[in-house]
Amino acid sequence: MPEPTTPHRADPSERRHDVRRRICHPVKIQCGLTGRFLSGRTIDQSTGGAMLELDHRRLLKVGGTVRVAIGLNPRQAVIAAAGMAEATVLRSLGMQGRNLVALKYRASGRAAAAG
Repeated sequence: MPEPTTPHRADPSERRHDVRRRICHPVKIQCGLTGRFLSGRTIDQSTGGAMLELDHRRLLKVGGTVRVAIGLNPRQAVIAAAGMAEATVLRSLGMQGRNLVALKYRASGRAAAAG
């Protein structure tokens, strides 16, 4: 059964430009600076970017490049590195042992869906 998503439009005072969908799917990113892979989950996603919660305490460099792949469903345990999309880190916030990361997708406008 597909997971329900809740679209919501950004408040005019927010930086978002696209409709966001609240989803909680596994995510893998590769840091462009170190090449290290990090795992986590999506908080929400749009065609232009995503908010992620990473299972890693170290903050990512704002303005840095990462590669990202988002699982097709909440139970997908393995996400292939092939087909990852490039994104720019807009924010990386450490809060209560969590790392919240806002990404803006590059040229293609969408994150790669893992297959």
